[in-house]
Amino acid sequence: RPTFDPNPEARPESVPGNLAVANALEPGSVLKPFTVAWALEHGFPPGEIVPMPQSRLFPGDRSPITDSHEIGDGDLVRLIGESSNTGAAHLADWLGPARMGSLLAWLRLSAPTGIELPWERAWSRAWDKKPRPLARCDQLRAAFGYALCVTPIRLASNYTAFARDDARPVRPTLVPGAGG
Repeated sequence: RPTFDPNPEARPESVPGNLAVANALEPGSVLKPFTVAWALEHGFPPGEIVPMPQSRLFPGDRSPITDSHEIGDGDLVRLIGESSNTGAAHLADWLGPARMGSLLAWLRLSAPTGIELPWERAWSRAWDKKPRPLARCDQLRAAFGYALCVTPIRLASNYTAFARDDARPVRPTLVPGAGG
């Protein structure tokens, strides 16, 4: 981000070391591909049209979910391409709280990756311990990367699942001499 100061002295003392392993952030839209993949894995029809209004209040939720621009209804490719929050929330609604909870447990967002860096932290989240149903608000917002935190290294590790036949994330490791 333009406001990020890479100077270590400018960071709070509670954030030592490499920010890729030491800081957890709300991932936002980069979690949408996992929601789409999980929905497909659980039987969502690939060609089905997903409602993606600019704003939608889901039953049982307190505030509407919004997109920054009007998208209109479309398929899963359009959902990802246009980065629709309302479309991702629709999938979370279709999946239900138990299956969204199992997605978050599978992603292990708050668990350390095991990379060989001393600063990696574990972020305490109940859904890493066992799959559980989520609160309605968390279920819908987790589908598009809100209401949860993840370190950049954990997210990068999880993305390797898309490139593997067994769909399992790769444990990151340091390679001596690679890129300095």
